[in-house]
Amino acid sequence: MSKLRLVIILLSICYLSQHLLSEIIAEPATLVYASSTTITSAEQIWEIDFTALPNNVRQELTGQGFSFEKGMSKGKKIHIVTDDNNLKISTTRPAFGFMIKKDLQIQQANWLEIEWGIERYPEAANWDNSKNREAVMVYLFFGDPLPADHFYLPDSPFFIGMFLGKHEVAKRPYIGGNYTATGRYVCLDNPAPGQLITSRFNYSQAFKTWFDQATTPPVTGIAIEVDTGGLPDGLSSAFIKRITFQNVN
Repeated sequence: MSKLRLVIILLSICYLSQHLLSEIIAEPATLVYASSTTITSAEQIWEIDFTALPNNVRQELTGQGFSFEKGMSKGKKIHIVTDDNNLKISTTRPAFGFMIKKDLQIQQANWLEIEWGIERYPEAANWDNSKNREAVMVYLFFGDPLPADHFYLPDSPFFIGMFLGKHEVAKRPYIGGNYTATGRYVCLDNPAPGQLITSRFNYSQAFKTWFDQATTPPVTGIAIEVDTGGLPDGLSSAFIKRITFQNVN
């Protein structure tokens, strides 16, 4: 299945875009909206905590409002388990899938904090070489769907996809071949395999700068995705401990 056709199917289901396609363009300037230091004056607004998940991970997360789509729906190619107080997502072959929670209204936050890491980067994945694949990506969707930039594409909200990369330049936004006005991707960090890190990202400021907007709409959806499709063996493994939305003044 072509990448474009797959995106159309996914957006028709739940407005998640799988990299929005053919060409990935790195913006020339490195725009840094992240911090490696601890923020002490943050107010927690909303959090997804994966540290106390039961063994039946899918049932628990479904009860929390997540739906599992594509390769994540059956668990044959993508395994989701609780491991060492983390949500562990691994692939056994080339695969694409995601879990998504919609109908959110997160309005008071401006920073995102993700505690996560990579156990195994997918071989040959490199966004700078048009191999736009990753072991884990967290998407934020903003506001209501907007008209797509091509008539054959479904409408989509603004979105930012954040991932961990082995080779990519951290903190530099990428633009997809479609949804160029409403979507951006960014590698937040380049951790060594097995390293638990905390990525902090001022998504509100990034949104206003990257999309040339005066204000940031509420976050209306969040998704966690893995994509190793088309890679040599498609193997990958990543883990997430928690995702926290914060209000930092």
